[in-house]
Amino acid sequence: MEAANWQAALRFIVFDGALLVGLFLLVTMGVLLIQQRSAGKKLGKGIREQRGLRGATLAAVGGAVTPFCSCSTVPLLNGMLKADFPLSVAFTFLVASPVINEGVILLLFLSAGVLAVAGYLVLAGALSITAGLLVQRFRLGRFVRDRGPIAGLPNAEADLSNRTPPSWRQSLELAWHGAWAELRNLGPWLAVGIGVGAIIYGWVPADWFARVGRSFPEWLMIPAASFLAAPLYVSPVAALPVGFALVEKGLDIGPVIAFLVAGAGISLPEMILLGHLFRWPLMLAHISTVVLSATALGYAATWLL
Repeated sequence: MEAANWQAALRFIVFDGALLVGLFLLVTMGVLLIQQRSAGKKLGKGIREQRGLRGATLAAVGGAVTPFCSCSTVPLLNGMLKADFPLSVAFTFLVASPVINEGVILLLFLSAGVLAVAGYLVLAGALSITAGLLVQRFRLGRFVRDRGPIAGLPNAEADLSNRTPPSWRQSLELAWHGAWAELRNLGPWLAVGIGVGAIIYGWVPADWFARVGRSFPEWLMIPAASFLAAPLYVSPVAALPVGFALVEKGLDIGPVIAFLVAGAGISLPEMILLGHLFRWPLMLAHISTVVLSATALGYAATWLL
């Protein structure tokens, strides 16, 4: 029995781990290509020039194509605020970056297919846009701090309109090197996640999580997962293989998605950085938005899938 457990764990590391690493590189390369080419250039210019629903929609697209780690979101947000972007645009971008979560996209693609990914993107985008329009409607812009660049962070330029896009060959080379650098940077998180996933896959009985899930009310597990993840630092890269192993072992996908989204969107390091930009009412609005969005996405996944 012990040998079979080791074989199952090794199989998860070799096959599922290789698949996740490959998808991580492909998705990151795609994101970097979009940011370099004219699509990213036009998007940056369009976000600055638009307001209301159109501007928030463009901001949601911009948030969706940010890299895996939230460490890039706050510098970009800082650049937006310094460039006097509408709050609806800046807040939509901030929310969309974790809520439209690359880890969840890969998890849904591997476990449920393209249609599930499309539904998730539509719902997550709608939630992000609604949040941005609401903070603008209630005039929460007065709670933005008037500060200089955050110490230790670049004052990232949100507008790409002044950049000349490189050739396609240069773009592909830059995207590959950027994706590889991102993998090296986040590799320890991914390795930890794959290791935990392998332990779950190899040693936890196949029906254990399913039995645990059935022992709690369905309506309670998803918000509980959102609230539990909120104070933690949950790297989407590390949590993805763990979530994949949990789904394969029979745990409903809804709580897993809620945990991934909430953990990625309200990590303690990000909250500390946001404290340099937002006063507490706007911080509370962000935290509430991410938790509610994570819960709504978890319920939607449970009921639809």
